[in-house]
Amino acid sequence: MTSQDCPSRKKWVLRIFLALIAPVVALGILEGALRLSGYGFPAGFTFRDESRFGNRILTNPHFSLTYFEPQLIREPEHVALPPEKPVNTCRIVLLGASAAQGDPEPAYGMVRILEVMLSDAYPGVRFEVLNAAMPAINSHVVLRIAKDCARLEPDAFVIYLGNNEVVGPYGVGTVFSPIQSSIVRIRAGIRARETRTGQFMRSAMHSRRQGRPREWKGMEMFVEHHVRASDAGLQTVYAHFERNLRDICELAERERNPVILCTVAVNLADNPPFGSRHAADIPPDELTRWQHAYEEGKGLEAEGNFTAALEHYEAASRIDDQHAELHFRTATCLLRQGTLETARERFSRSLELDSLRFRADAQINRTIRMVSEDLDHVTLGDVASAIQSNAPQGIPGREHFLDHVHFSFAGNVLAAATILDQLQPGLPEWVQQKASKRPVLSVQACAQALAYTDWDRFTVEQDMLKRIRTAPFTDQAYHEQRVTALASEVARQQEALLRTSGGLGDSISRYRTAFQARPEDTVLHEQYGSLLLNGAGDAAQAERHWLAVTGSRPQSAEAWAGLAKSYIGQRRFDEAISCYRKIIELRRGEAEAMMNIGVAMKLQQRFPEALDQMRRALAMDPYDPSLHFNFATCLVAQDAHSTDDRDLAIAHYRKALELDPTHGDSRANLARLLYFEAK
Repeated sequence: MTSQDCPSRKKWVLRIFLALIAPVVALGILEGALRLSGYGFPAGFTFRDESRFGNRILTNPHFSLTYFEPQLIREPEHVALPPEKPVNTCRIVLLGASAAQGDPEPAYGMVRILEVMLSDAYPGVRFEVLNAAMPAINSHVVLRIAKDCARLEPDAFVIYLGNNEVVGPYGVGTVFSPIQSSIVRIRAGIRARETRTGQFMRSAMHSRRQGRPREWKGMEMFVEHHVRASDAGLQTVYAHFERNLRDICELAERERNPVILCTVAVNLADNPPFGSRHAADIPPDELTRWQHAYEEGKGLEAEGNFTAALEHYEAASRIDDQHAELHFRTATCLLRQGTLETARERFSRSLELDSLRFRADAQINRTIRMVSEDLDHVTLGDVASAIQSNAPQGIPGREHFLDHVHFSFAGNVLAAATILDQLQPGLPEWVQQKASKRPVLSVQACAQALAYTDWDRFTVEQDMLKRIRTAPFTDQAYHEQRVTALASEVARQQEALLRTSGGLGDSISRYRTAFQARPEDTVLHEQYGSLLLNGAGDAAQAERHWLAVTGSRPQSAEAWAGLAKSYIGQRRFDEAISCYRKIIELRRGEAEAMMNIGVAMKLQQRFPEALDQMRRALAMDPYDPSLHFNFATCLVAQDAHSTDDRDLAIAHYRKALELDPTHGDSRANLARLLYFEAK
């Protein structure tokens, strides 16, 4: 090499260096500028707030935006902690998805039950069981949550996780971020999304995305995302789950926190598969034979002739044994005949073949057991075995579940007791010294402590009735019978609550008793405020409790909405509007809050202002049927005789029904308008 080559070589090196470093510098400048301008949201599960709500650690309501589109945002349960853990406090963090969170009502989930069990077992110790679980998430998201929670000085972690590995972010059956084979790329993508630059780029691209859900519709969003048991993507899901689970547990080990890693229980006996698929290579003539045998079996089963039905089901199975519903119906007939072991095997086979995979399968639980055996600081909380052992005939069903995976109150108590049994030996020594040696609280004692009343049971069952009337529950076997039975039970509970003796009066009395033991319990205030407002119709008394909730949770949109409703019930519309404006300031549920401001203005007969608010709400969220309904109703209230207003109202009632064909109020109001128009 000559001396003349050296300057040329240096230039090329400099050019390469600049080509590599310039984008990094540019991204750094953009990131800094976005942060300085206040753009975006904090990406962590918790954040420290030192301004509006005082010096506290709060859960981040925008956390899920890293993983979900803005219209699908899910919020964690409210947590507000002092910056330093108080003395005499034992803090437990529970990680997981909706079953761990306590869906459909976290106030009576395993987190709250575990907390009252611990408080009873160790008098004088202040226990904080933090609900760090969220709906629709899986291990990719929980790993990020665990990293944040490890900084909160926990004394132990409890992990109840595994139902959403296929349908959650980066799963093979998801509607969220699509599956990737490399977990390294997934984690790098998450880190990029957490930056303000990543948030800016996602926002810029959001309007161009096609085929993504426009609004949150729960499990209904996944009905087209079937995954066969033979799908190669499942192996990627299982590998990612194991890696994430090990990393969560090892993170806890670095912080010297014991871990209770729980197996996941699912409803086998009373939850038919959500999706069934035939074998991919079955010839058409064989499929016709299969269908004939299957339909004959269904007819015989409906008549109660289980022996004959089984003969036809077995004939169908010899042609194609990959159909999940066939195995479920076979298991149901076997159970009716008392052939328990074979029935249990067929129920399990139905679970494994369910092509809409909302339930943890056998491989998920095998992975959980393997990880717990491999890591010394991890203890297995065998919730699945506890549920099975306590289920009638050893097959988990309606006694412990409300639907496919979400526990009934009794199921949550059993899960919490199982966790408690494994958690106690790992608690700090100073806690164990205060043990009361009392037996674990019963279902009745837990219900009394948390004021789980007949009213709360009714509202939970009512929510479940609405849920199972939507897809994919509507596609399940025996759906009509299930809806009829639950509707009858809800009607019976409602009738009992309306009786003058007992009913709501008994529920109110039980809340008052619970308050004597737990006067500072914000969740009790929230639940009691809901009972007084929605059950007893006592808006003035409800106001007192919602004021307590907003005082404790000033960043909670739900708390301000509850207080606003109590003001509406007292016709204090301006105060209600102030509450809704606070929700808008919090940047959560702005469209609904804006619409509610319009509704309050309509009740004050401030029609032009009301309609202006409602138009702005519709511009923000044109896919919410209730917004179209309220706008149409306000148009009619403003001037029922104006042809233009009436025509516009009809159009919006029709739009509400297009978005939600079950919207009964829109249907009734539309029919009324069309009737008078015809006259």
